Amino acid sequence: MRKMTKTSVALIAAALCAMLAVDASAAVPTTSTIEGALTSAGGGAAADGSYSMTFSLYTALGAKTATWTEAGVKLDVKGGRFAYALGTTKALDAKVLAGMAQAWLGITIGTDPELPRQRVHATPFALVAEQANGLACTSCVGGAALANGGISASKIGFNYAASTNKGGPAIDLACTGCVSVNELKFDGNVDLGAYSLKAKNGTFTGDVAATTITATGFIGDGSKLTGLKMPKGSCAKAGEVVKGINADGTLLCVAALDPTALPKDGLNEISNDLISNQFVDTITTTQKLVPIPDFQGKEAISNITFPNIGTAQTFSVSVHVENTDLSVVSMVILPPNDKKVGWKLCDPCGAKDSKIYKKTFTPTAKPKSGDVGYWIGKNPQGLWNLKVLDNGFCILQASGNAKYCDAVKKTDGWIATWSITIQTLSNQKIAVNGDQYSSGGVKIGTTNACSSVNKGMLRWNATYGLQVCDGAGWFVAKSKPIIYQGYCSINRRYSSSWNFFCLDKTELNTAADYFTVSTYKPPTGDSSSTSYDKYWHTDAYKTGRITFKKAGYYRVLYKNYCRSYTYCYTRILRNGSVVKYSYDSDNSTYQYFSQNTLATVYMAAGQYLEFQARANADNSTAYAIYGGSTTSYVNIEYLGQNF
Repeated sequence: MRKMTKTSVALIAAALCAMLAVDASAAVPTTSTIEGALTSAGGGAAADGSYSMTFSLYTALGAKTATWTEAGVKLDVKGGRFAYALGTTKALDAKVLAGMAQAWLGITIGTDPELPRQRVHATPFALVAEQANGLACTSCVGGAALANGGISASKIGFNYAASTNKGGPAIDLACTGCVSVNELKFDGNVDLGAYSLKAKNGTFTGDVAATTITATGFIGDGSKLTGLKMPKGSCAKAGEVVKGINADGTLLCVAALDPTALPKDGLNEISNDLISNQFVDTITTTQKLVPIPDFQGKEAISNITFPNIGTAQTFSVSVHVENTDLSVVSMVILPPNDKKVGWKLCDPCGAKDSKIYKKTFTPTAKPKSGDVGYWIGKNPQGLWNLKVLDNGFCILQASGNAKYCDAVKKTDGWIATWSITIQTLSNQKIAVNGDQYSSGGVKIGTTNACSSVNKGMLRWNATYGLQVCDGAGWFVAKSKPIIYQGYCSINRRYSSSWNFFCLDKTELNTAADYFTVSTYKPPTGDSSSTSYDKYWHTDAYKTGRITFKKAGYYRVLYKNYCRSYTYCYTRILRNGSVVKYSYDSDNSTYQYFSQNTLATVYMAAGQYLEFQARANADNSTAYAIYGGSTTSYVNIEYLGQNF
């Protein structure tokens, strides 16, 4: 590319020449030809070659910003002369020219400063005619530009509303939303023909006549309604009630106690929800914490054998599985009718390193594949299998994984539990949701069914009498004994006074609701340690006191093991008074005595029992109480309110 310093431009007189004439219907050209001459700084013609030029149009000689610019134009100059059609690479904009009162052309060669601007004359402004080519414009012609009467009907290319005078009413008005309601006033009937009238509200001061009236509701007392067809007849039979109206207008009557008058699941509606023949039963797997093989290609399998409960009205499956990384675990359930494909509950079953999966699936909360709702209306009796597959290695060292990883057994986590829940409508049993009162006896049947569903059911058996179902089998119904047994764990040596028996150790106690036992343990001592007498010879510490909360008869056995030359004495006290006393003796040798004191006593609420022992001996080696779990003890059993 040639570059000239101190170049100048001399525009030839015809620099902006006229464009070729064209037909009025042809598209208006977007270029305008200019010619010019380049001279060197010395005044001669510029050297032949290719020059990079930029052409700009300005609104004034001194305007700082160009209105239109065409840059990077490469022109061949020969003998100092060149010619170019402005708008060749960037079209001249007719709208831009139309907005310019005058135009000045500036030319820049290469990186030299812009050459002196030259005034542009009429030729480029011919492009402005494009604006008026067929008047293809919007809002570009104002009313002031139109001559009075210059537009006739034949020159209008759209439908218009005719009128008999200027500004008068339209003879044929065809428009939408062009007339305000304020302009309307009807002086006759409005005939819509086959069309309908749509409105939010309607107010009528006269009559409304229609073939059919449809409404969500009517307001009024209906006293003036006519043409209503009233039901006919009455329920003539005693005990009948109206259930509905027949198609012919007669009353439909049914017996008040007719079972067909109620739905099959209507017991709760007529009993204030106290009686129902709808049951919700949940069957849970008996296999707990089934280990999951760790990336062995083998599945952990847990089973449920669902009993013959009945047809399911609702159905759901709940699953609880734990693993070090649920993102590599998949689960499948095989129902009784499908032992090949089954339902895919999840795959994967959680995010990376998530460990606990708990979810319940229903007909709306669906698994990844499979139809839980299939069992609605069907009996799900049979064998169900849950299969869990772990496709990743358990990393023992990772946080939280030690609980689940078993490197020896090669397992990772477990199937904690899972269950199936259904609601059934039964025709064989009812549920009573409240206390039952009977003015007569209650007969218990002889059913042979015993399963987890009817755990706690009672039956009468001709051989064993009353039996109870524990969920697996029948056992003789027997109340749990209300019993306490405890002992004193320390020894008390000879003393001339009575020693209170302590009960610091408990072997068995199912009577906490019936009485309380003071289990304070006194310190040990011998015949010379009289400082301990306050623990053994007074009731200040109540070391073996039993206080009763429920009145009734109690069987009391006090067995004291003592060691003496002569006598061994025992007694039972109720509120400080002796209710039973006994002793044993041997006049020959120093020996052990096992002394039993047995009594049946009635205890009122708030009363208490205490136990005492004394040995009659002549040296300090005698023991009034020989403590220990295999020797002395107290046994109390509740017999009942009436005995």
